Amino acid sequence: MHISKVRKLAFSFFELAIVLVIIGIMAAIAIPRVLAGSEQAKLAALQASLAAVRDQIDLYVVEHKGRGPNLNKNGNPTASGVQFVRRLMETTEADGELDANGLYGPYLAKFPRNPFNRKTDVRIDGEPAGQGTEGWHFDQESGVFSADDSPDHASL
Repeated sequence: MHISKVRKLAFSFFELAIVLVIIGIMAAIAIPRVLAGSEQAKLAALQASLAAVRDQIDLYVVEHKGRGPNLNKNGNPTASGVQFVRRLMETTEADGELDANGLYGPYLAKFPRNPFNRKTDVRIDGEPAGQGTEGWHFDQESGVFSADDSPDHASL
């Protein structure tokens, strides 16, 4: 009598297999949806970061009488992404010279990471955006700040 009670309370191999198949089907449906949601979240974060930095570059240009953060004190363009970032994150004088007691800035408390490649560096050179070498790209000629992680994101 004791053995028959155990058999009635236990699952058969067939029942267990059916439950595992159902769980597998549910996972096959859910995992791609979760991953697609993750990509959409990264894209939204990328677009928000681009908008925030572009707005602050515009404010910098207005406060510095048409001079962007890519221009040195003498008005010549810089090839240094580090200087570009520093001008947005520290205080400056009207000519763009970094100065702890400067009247302008800081424009950003923290420079954003590109959510697709996790890089914060800015590349300033003649190659178009989307090379995948840095997180961001600033085009000296057009003044456009773009994502540098892929050609698809460079046009955002």
